[in-house]
Amino acid sequence: MPLPSREGLVIIPSPLAVERVKVRGSVSKRDMERTLYLIAYDITNNRRLNRVRHFLKGYSTGGQKSVYECFLSDGELRYVKKKLERLIDKDEDRVHIFTMDGRSRTHALGIAVQPKDPEYFYVG
Repeated sequence: MPLPSREGLVIIPSPLAVERVKVRGSVSKRDMERTLYLIAYDITNNRRLNRVRHFLKGYSTGGQKSVYECFLSDGELRYVKKKLERLIDKDEDRVHIFTMDGRSRTHALGIAVQPKDPEYFYVG
């Protein structure tokens, strides 16, 4: 059952409990926990597509084409949702944010790798 959200964005929680992964930092305990999300999009305009792709690559630990694996804290998820709402056209574009169960192992085939939360992100 999708969670309520603004038009154009849908959050679908995993049926299993979400495992929280603790990271280091000087923020509140709640903000130190990260959850794995799968963010998929279908953007109809090339300019908006490039902006969404560039933005999500900054939070992604993996993915391909229009699907990204992102470990996000609650604060980061709120920011990503707000930013995506500004980047997309709610009448033409689609973004789905799926909550994944961090305890589950994916079935990786071919050159795919298991998603994992890095100790840090390089922003440059």
